[in-house]
Amino acid sequence: MQDNKAIEKLYYKYIEGSLSAEELLEWIEAFQNPKNEELINKLIEQNFNSKITKKNSKKAQLAFNRFKKTIGLQKTKTWRVRLSYWKSAAAVLLIGTLSTVSYKYYNKTQKQHSFTTEVLHDIPPGSNKAILHLIDGQQIELNASGELIIGATEMQDGNGNLITATNNELTAQTIEVPLGGQYQIRLTDGTKIWLNALSKLSFPTVFKDNKREVSLEGEAYFEVAENKTKPFFVHTDIQKVAVLGTSFNINSYDRQNHITTLISGSLAVSSYGQQLLLTPGTQSQIQGTKLLKQTVDTEAISAWKDGLFVFTKEPLESIIKKLERWYDAEFIFQPGAENLKTKTFSGSLSRDSNLSEIINLFRITESINFEIKGRRIFINK
Repeated sequence: MQDNKAIEKLYYKYIEGSLSAEELLEWIEAFQNPKNEELINKLIEQNFNSKITKKNSKKAQLAFNRFKKTIGLQKTKTWRVRLSYWKSAAAVLLIGTLSTVSYKYYNKTQKQHSFTTEVLHDIPPGSNKAILHLIDGQQIELNASGELIIGATEMQDGNGNLITATNNELTAQTIEVPLGGQYQIRLTDGTKIWLNALSKLSFPTVFKDNKREVSLEGEAYFEVAENKTKPFFVHTDIQKVAVLGTSFNINSYDRQNHITTLISGSLAVSSYGQQLLLTPGTQSQIQGTKLLKQTVDTEAISAWKDGLFVFTKEPLESIIKKLERWYDAEFIFQPGAENLKTKTFSGSLSRDSNLSEIINLFRITESINFEIKGRRIFINK
């Protein structure tokens, strides 16, 4: 793990809200390591006692006061809050230039108590689920193994159970992942694909001729098996991606703005008569009928396949869309709360957490009020 100077540097970048996604994960690791407890507590006390960040001292004090009010914290000589809830969510959130969730333990001289929020209703996280649509119209509900393995004459789940035999080796199949679901698929050429919630992939049982082609709706992460004589193509309704062997993420939820991010290798993206060549760490976006390219931090984009939400100065409205798909829920901004849509957050959250755990973090950092009613979440100031 990092030495003390490295942790101190991460801490002040954390307070300033300037951590990259990679640094954020390093900070989370340091924060959760018991060996760093004394150093981090010292940094926190220095920060709030002396207002070492003068530029943001007023915001820091207001944020800290809000945090105290939320959990009923009374400041003493040693003010340390035990948030076992934090670790269960594996989460750290930042807002603006300051976070209010850097506290682990509280008042060893008083009775220790965990911070909890009363939850009358809750929504569990998504899970491995999908439906396989066969060419004859048959629909097969795939099990929780989370993986579909395609063979030339048969298909199996991740546990080795036979799903179906195929009579036509060129038959196209479709796998559909509903709201609140995710699934993996391994094609006959060895290509691995992770499908996010509300996504659909059409593929042949065996790739014919001199190319490999699939069609995507929604979001997927690809690790394409290299084959220089048989390029791999991913089609969406408004773009085409060509690759020999690489890893990349395609987000096509917004039918007007497909986003393709290259993790490794190289890609050629075509749309509306335009073409871009991507290198690792770059991303193409379709805005209107224009195909644009930019450099991005890829960790936040591909983290979903590893069981994390990672946000880097992302608007709440965008974050909520991801939560809606994963939790199969609907968020509703109440009158007067619309301006919260543009509030930006950075952080890392476990996709295995119940929805109440996620929204409680937003509630604390920005005093946002959430009320869960069934599968609807109402947002108030």
